[in-house]
Amino acid sequence: MRVFKVILYFLMGIVLMAVAALGALIFVDPTAYRNQIESRARAAFGREVRIAGSIHLKRSLRPQIVVEDISIGNPEWAKGPHFVTAEKVGLQVALFPLLRGDLRVLDVFFSGVNLFLEESPDGEKNFFFGSRDGRQRTGLLPAIERLQINSSLVTYKKSDGNSRHLTIDTARLWNIPGEPERIEAQGSTKDMPFTIVLSADSAAELSSPQNPWSMQLDINAPDMSLTIAGWMDDALKWNQGEYSIKLGGDHVDSLETLFDLDLPTSGAFELSAKVNKTERSLRVTDIAALLQGTPRIPTIIILDGEASYDQDNPLQLALQGQFGEDQFTLSVKSTQSLKDASQHKSWPIDAQIHLADLSLNIESEMSPAHVKEYLEFRTRIQGNSLNTLSRLLDTELPEAGPFQLLFHTRIAAGKYTFSDLKGDIEHLGFWQNFRIDGGNASINSDESILVSLDGLVDDLPLSISLERRPGTLIKAGQKSWPLLVDASASGSTIMGEGTVVTAENGTILQIASRISGDRSDVLGTLAGVSVPAIGKFDVHAEITSDGEIHEIDNLRAQIGNNHLSGRLRWEGKMQRPVLSGTLFAESLSFNDS
Repeated sequence: MRVFKVILYFLMGIVLMAVAALGALIFVDPTAYRNQIESRARAAFGREVRIAGSIHLKRSLRPQIVVEDISIGNPEWAKGPHFVTAEKVGLQVALFPLLRGDLRVLDVFFSGVNLFLEESPDGEKNFFFGSRDGRQRTGLLPAIERLQINSSLVTYKKSDGNSRHLTIDTARLWNIPGEPERIEAQGSTKDMPFTIVLSADSAAELSSPQNPWSMQLDINAPDMSLTIAGWMDDALKWNQGEYSIKLGGDHVDSLETLFDLDLPTSGAFELSAKVNKTERSLRVTDIAALLQGTPRIPTIIILDGEASYDQDNPLQLALQGQFGEDQFTLSVKSTQSLKDASQHKSWPIDAQIHLADLSLNIESEMSPAHVKEYLEFRTRIQGNSLNTLSRLLDTELPEAGPFQLLFHTRIAAGKYTFSDLKGDIEHLGFWQNFRIDGGNASINSDESILVSLDGLVDDLPLSISLERRPGTLIKAGQKSWPLLVDASASGSTIMGEGTVVTAENGTILQIASRISGDRSDVLGTLAGVSVPAIGKFDVHAEITSDGEIHEIDNLRAQIGNNHLSGRLRWEGKMQRPVLSGTLFAESLSFNDS
């Protein structure tokens, strides 16, 4: 919206420049006044202005001046050579009112306009014509009955170096007495066509930009549509008014492109809401949405929600809906009003999510100056089982009872870091209690994972480290991820090196492992089985598992004085689990060594 406002201010300046020269040119050769026109334009814009093309004047009852190849310079700090260039500007006025000193602009035509908007890292903007505090110097736009713009391009280069482009195929303004003022524009942004219509609620001679205007913006792409309709307090203040928003599509690619988002799904989506924005507040009500998941990610439905903030009250957000078949509620609030916030002061945020038997609480001190660089917050998550968490993470987790985890989270440059891990998980697999006394974990943008934990397993001290390195593509739909595992418990060690192969139909673990220690009963505690205390052990094996069938090949084991070899197969998902295989004993003894 700010781009349209800048365009209107620019057009005002161009029209005033042409008007200033028109009266003096009616009875003379217009080319003789080229320098005078440029001088007056430089005074109006405070920038270098050049007319490299010809100046034509058509003398008639409706005089028309046409100026070609116009350029307006940039401030010294800007990287671009020009603020704007225009191939042609035409201006037509009524002759007799002009001779009486009454300016009546009948028609204005622009063609081939290229507008370059630029921001510097220290906050300077090349589209502010005025003092360093950003106040613009603007004149009053003469009464224009019709205005048309064809084939124009707007480039907006932000301070971070990223650029956005807006193409205006055609734009028209009608300001005819007795009819409501009206502006229509068609163009495209990010290769998505749009139309925008602005209309005053009263006749042109009774309306002004400071009165309410109705507006409707439509953006259409092959798989997405966006409609914003409502009214504005002021034609040049797009951020104040009341609007209804409808957004929908069959695929989120266009949505991600338009808003620079990275969404966790690719299915159909819908969103609707009502927005009321004033200079000091924002209120969004009647929020409803649908985000269709992939076959492995449930559909998210927002049934009702609202959000609000103003200068005197904290931010608040409340949503109710469904995640698959489970009900959820989300609430977010700050403990500080906007008037107390600043770019260099942290802003306390508290968020709570309740989904089925899972509760998630996030506490953060967010700094607005760094929110685009990183996010940091404390997280507490608890539930009666890991089932809901498994669905959220779209991964298979072991069966477990009640659990509680606390950790510090940092998100920066696509990397997720979790530190200060603490918590308890009851009935985790065959263990009664798994306690985490400390740990760290990280997930990188290349999907590599690093985890280290220290704690107790049924009162047995345990230390674990796991590393999954970046994956490589094996073939279409399959990736191989190198994996390293290292654990120790009461003098026993577990080491493993292998790969995790991911495919559309599941995940397969292939790992060569070695388990050794001084006490075989420790091995029993870790494996969840009863093992007699028969001394030292050293086990080598190649393990393959798809989560349902576990196979152990090339087994070589020394437990005390016992030497075993062979292979085993465990099918644990069956109604009656089956253990099969072949074992060879070179020596067998049940006496302690």
